[in-house]
Amino acid sequence: MPKKNSTQLIFVAIIISGMLIATSIVVASTIISDTMHRSIAINSQHVISRLSYLLKQNRTTKPPPKKLKPGTLRVSGVGVGDYPIQGKKRASVLLVEFSDFQCGYSKKFYNDIFPEIKKEYIDTGKVKFAYRNFPLSFHKKAKLGAIAAKCANKQKKYWQMHDLLVFGTDTSVDSIDKYAKQLKLNKDKFDACLADKKIEDAIDEEAKTASKLQVKSTPTFFVNGRMIKGVHPFETFKKIIDEELAR
Repeated sequence: MPKKNSTQLIFVAIIISGMLIATSIVVASTIISDTMHRSIAINSQHVISRLSYLLKQNRTTKPPPKKLKPGTLRVSGVGVGDYPIQGKKRASVLLVEFSDFQCGYSKKFYNDIFPEIKKEYIDTGKVKFAYRNFPLSFHKKAKLGAIAAKCANKQKKYWQMHDLLVFGTDTSVDSIDKYAKQLKLNKDKFDACLADKKIEDAIDEEAKTASKLQVKSTPTFFVNGRMIKGVHPFETFKKIIDEELAR
């Protein structure tokens, strides 16, 4: 009799264990199912949100502006400041360059393009040319060169100093001192001018003026106010100059 009871107990235990396992499987399946549903819902919401954002960006983002051809933009108020000009004052076309004396592209302009402009237009009285300062912040010696040219102008040697600075390899204090000696400038007056804070302030104001004229890089040219950014072939300058001469 005891043996029969033991067998029954084992049988009942097996049944209960089976029921517990089945219940666990059902619970686990329910949890997994709920988790998957929540995950799918979250992912769906993310996808919908992302698509909505992209569609909104596509509607609001403007296409990049077209690059203007040289001479397309005309800016008013471009003048020579207090600098001398090359050419005849009565010339109908004014060509102004904004640059600094450490600009490699400006050197290229003076080597490759300016001689042709000078020969065809400046020397023939059709164009007058002026150089104005826009020393870039990362050209650490550019402002010193601008000051040196401005000080040389006080002794009527502006273009001579300009050329030495443009074609020279350096705008250091030593080089500028060498250029001053080469031009036979009065050393005391020149050195006093270099140290004059008013001259540096004038260069800073000139840079602000250039910014107002939409100058952002060197060299930037204006032909009767028509902007030419960077160095372009002589033919580009010729086309714009001829158009202005025909006006």
